[in-house]
Amino acid sequence: MKRLWIGLIVVVLALVALAAAALLLVDVNHFRPQIQASLGKAVGRQVSIGKLHMALWSGSLEAEQIRIGDDPAFGEQPFVSARSLELGVQLWPLLVHRELHVTSLTLEQPVVRLLQNRKGEWNFAGLGGGPAPAPEEAAAAPSGLTVERLRIEDGRIELTRMAGDRKVYSHVRLSADHVGTQTAFPFQLAADIAGGGTLALEGKLGPWKAGNAVLTPVDAQLAMHDLDLVGAGLMARDSGVGGVLDLDTRIVSAKGVLTSKGRIEARKLQLVASGAPSPQPLQIDYNASYRLAAGTGRISGTVLHSGAAELAIGGSFDNRPAVMKLDLTVKGQRQPIDDLQPLLPVFGVILPKDSRLAGGTASMDLTVRGPLDALVIHGPVALDDTRLAGYSLGAKLGGALALVGISAPKDTVIRHAEATLTISPKGIDADPARAQIAQLGSFTG
Repeated sequence: MKRLWIGLIVVVLALVALAAAALLLVDVNHFRPQIQASLGKAVGRQVSIGKLHMALWSGSLEAEQIRIGDDPAFGEQPFVSARSLELGVQLWPLLVHRELHVTSLTLEQPVVRLLQNRKGEWNFAGLGGGPAPAPEEAAAAPSGLTVERLRIEDGRIELTRMAGDRKVYSHVRLSADHVGTQTAFPFQLAADIAGGGTLALEGKLGPWKAGNAVLTPVDAQLAMHDLDLVGAGLMARDSGVGGVLDLDTRIVSAKGVLTSKGRIEARKLQLVASGAPSPQPLQIDYNASYRLAAGTGRISGTVLHSGAAELAIGGSFDNRPAVMKLDLTVKGQRQPIDDLQPLLPVFGVILPKDSRLAGGTASMDLTVRGPLDALVIHGPVALDDTRLAGYSLGAKLGGALALVGISAPKDTVIRHAEATLTISPKGIDADPARAQIAQLGSFTG
């Protein structure tokens, strides 16, 4: 029995050795035109790969370089370039029939250039819809390409919009299975945002819209953490606008319209240069739609939370300029002032030193317009039954009150106050303004 087992082992080892020897005799570079043509036909671009090597133990082909050309309208630099390419293949068809069946594709350290021209068109829009392989290679290309497993490791995405602003995403990791153009397939994407923050996107993509990839359906969950508005280049350092955001949202793209619904938590948020960062985190439950081709969108059913206070936000935005432009309304009726306190510096309302509003309610009907780094906030604001603790208006009036026998209260008690505010990068203007102050009477100015 022992001799039988030894014999079987010897036979198996011999077969493995023969198979390995046979594979070593296969000139894998014979398949390079076919691979280039297949990939080129799938993406609609010229594809070139370096010399192929057989990695016997992993059952894969390796190339030192890969280059995917860009749409000629966007220049001569490659759309994708990568340090190396690994193709998983089925060994038996390769060994017996000299046929290539790709099972997986891995790109190491690829650089992807995403460009938008002045018409708002993207260089990736034509993927899968244009001519790809050269005529001499076309005959070798199968009718389509499907890959069971697609991986990108340590990639880099360089995104430049028509306004000229540039964003960089590094350490990109992509995992997708059952990749093809005819059906939706699952994917996971993660990246670091240059200057601060991380991005994670997971869901389904497809079927691919050949010739206009912008219209390809997407249904995914997006999470962004520690997104620094200034560090990531979304706001200029000297704009006076900033903050750190965490975002968790579902995005669905269909027929050129992307809808998004989720929550944003904002820390140290500041919206006007004359203000200061919020001392407490703020939450925004939002609903937005975005027309991909037009670069414009709408916000509806959105609520800004600060404690028990809730402000309703709605309107439109334009993402075509380098800095997003807003045209919004912010409304709230009889909201608790104690919970609105963290919002005051965000909108540029700075109270006297060591003072704070306590008790009562606030109502507002504001418009918020302009680029995000130079917003102008305008509209009526009213306060009722509140107290400016730590600040005595009576003490500031000094001897004038003593002459008429009125003692100065420790705090300023506001029965009612109203003003039409204009808050801009230049500061705050309140005109007209009226107030009824306990023990002091009515003031207009």
